[in-house]
Parts: sequence; C-alpha cells; structure tokens
Amino acid sequence: MIVRLLRYTENPEDLVRWAMSKCYDSSPTLESLQAAIKAGHTSLLEHVSFTWEIQGISRVVLAQLTRHRIASYTVRSQRYCDETEAEYYVPEELAPWHRKRYLQYLDWARTGYENLVASGVDKEIARYVLPQAIHTELVLTMNARELYDVFFPLRLSKRAQPEIRELAELMLQDCCDKAPGIFGSLSDWKGCMQ
Repeated sequence: MIVRLLRYTENPEDLVRWAMSKCYDSSPTLESLQAAIKAGHTSLLEHVSFTWEIQGISRVVLAQLTRHRIASYTVRSQRYCDETEAEYYVPEELAPWHRKRYLQYLDWARTGYENLVASGVDKEIARYVLPQAIHTELVLTMNARELYDVFFPLRLSKRAQPEIRELAELMLQDCCDKAPGIFGSLSDWKGCMQ
C-alpha cells in the first residue's frame, strides 16, 4: 500500500482560527481553537482539506472509502484499464492452507479475465470475473471535519478491517504532521484504536 499526501490546505490552523474569529469577533489562540474542536464546533474544520494518492488497496477498501460521502474520489477505471498484471490483497490473517486456496482462486479469476480479454471480450465486461481483492489506485480528497469526526474514529477502530486500519493510520500520520494543532499526535488517537 502506498499513501502519498499530494496537497493540503496551507497553514491549516491559521485558516481555521481566522474562520473562528468571524464566529466570535475575536482573535482565537490555538488553545481556544482546540477547545472549540473538543466542544464539538468541528464545522470550522471544513475549510481544511487533504488530498492523497493511494495505490495498492483492494476494491473492498475502495467500497468502504466511498461510504464517506463528504470526499472526492478519482479511481482507476477497470472499464478502460487492462487488469491482467494487477496485484491482489492477501490478508495476513489467513492460515497457510487457506492462503494457498485463496491464491489459487485469485489465479483462476485472473486466468478467466485474461482468457475473456484475449478472446475479444471488452475489458468492461471481462472485469466482472475479477475478485474484490484486486488492487486499485485513486486520488482522494477529504475535508478535515470528515477526517476528524467520522473517518478516523470509524476506520482506526479495532472493529475495522486491518487493510483500512492501515490506510487510516497512514493518513492520520500525514494529518498529525501537517496540522498538529487540529489533529494532535498519533498517541491522541489511541482511544479510537481499541
């Protein structure tokens, strides 16, 4: 999995504090901003956004990502792109016997796809035999409120699938690095990870 931060709102804490000054006719400090966020005034965070390039995630995780409706997605098209060389997600949790069978099933699906395309079936039709484990890539933009209030609390949870937890942790690290006044540090999110 590759997660690369492409862009983010410059000086995010300053922008949010400036927006906050309009609400309260004041000059908010970083501490007052953090207090406002903790009090639930997270609409301020909608002015900040982050954009990532994400590669090597399964279509399963893509489906989970797109449940976050306050985001923008541009995804590799299986309709036009050739998937004969695509890689697949293989869960680490699989026992050796199950792993062997899992890889065999993936190979059968790849062979089916290749045979269909080679026989003249359009890629947009042949793709129906591809498993959800197939890797995809996308560009994702999400605002800080969605990340703070919804995405990280849901996707860092131990109840979330390991693949999306890994993705969320990589994204959170970027947010903590670029906007620590808003997101804090990774250790501040440990409560979500239980």
